[in-house]
Amino acid sequence: MIKELLKPEAEEKETVEGEISRAEEREDQSKEVIETESGRFHILYNIHGGIAESKPTPAERLDKKDALILEGAGISENFKDKRVARRIIDFQRLTANINRDIVRRAIKDCVPIFFVDASDKAWENYKNSEIKQKIAAGIEGAMGVSVVIAGSIKSSEQKISRRDFIKRLFAYGMGGYLSTPLIKEFSAPWAAEKRKVRQFGKFSDTIHPEFRTFAVEGRNHLIAQKSETVAKILEKENNKKPEVAISIGAAHYDLEDALKISDEERIEKLKSYEDISLEDEALIIRIDFEKSPDQKGRTFKVTLMHDPKLKSQK
Repeated sequence: MIKELLKPEAEEKETVEGEISRAEEREDQSKEVIETESGRFHILYNIHGGIAESKPTPAERLDKKDALILEGAGISENFKDKRVARRIIDFQRLTANINRDIVRRAIKDCVPIFFVDASDKAWENYKNSEIKQKIAAGIEGAMGVSVVIAGSIKSSEQKISRRDFIKRLFAYGMGGYLSTPLIKEFSAPWAAEKRKVRQFGKFSDTIHPEFRTFAVEGRNHLIAQKSETVAKILEKENNKKPEVAISIGAAHYDLEDALKISDEERIEKLKSYEDISLEDEALIIRIDFEKSPDQKGRTFKVTLMHDPKLKSQK
């Protein structure tokens, strides 16, 4: 357990725009709400890293929320070192990253923050799988484009034989099948804001199960399992079904489905990944905030806890 003082950021001026654009009036597709027996989960999608990185998530997204869960693979018991915990909090609240404004709101409103992602050990084992996946998707996609081109060589002919028609139809079908992972990768920058892009990603994953990896799918089930545990803890503390915000990259759209299944189903999924100890993945980091005696800053306390279902797996 750690207690540390956080100094408030410099006061920021608020500006009010006089006009609302049509884009702002449209339905916000960057968030989804999944309700389970344990709680209501508000998934806040974003793009982190690269030139397409999302703007900081608006602080208002944390209004009336009982907790904030942040994506971040590589958690460990090092969080009990106050210097590590402080460094993580300061990075989230002081740098121009996607979580800056919601983390500031969490600190101001004393909303607890949780880290429920993969352990440093698991991430070290699987961090390269996503890179390999992208390379494989590129190769397979290039093959798909080549098949389509090959099937279109005679497209200028007005009449084709039935055999050639069937060959061309097969080429288009095969080319489309092989190209879906590449299309998914190219459309990724719009996944946070467009529900249809995430739906296409789900379709691609369904017909290409070979691209499912622990780096994405495995972590979806792990994050869902521990998020449910967080909700159960909060429900007991607050005597009501909690409203939990989850800030996560748009590639984790299957988190929605992972939240809807049972603990047993999620654990069975996690058991399919080699070199992963579920007992080691049980760690949950909780950071609580309280007003300092002078009311100007916030103190924080770090608690290390474990998911009981994962902890019991050997």
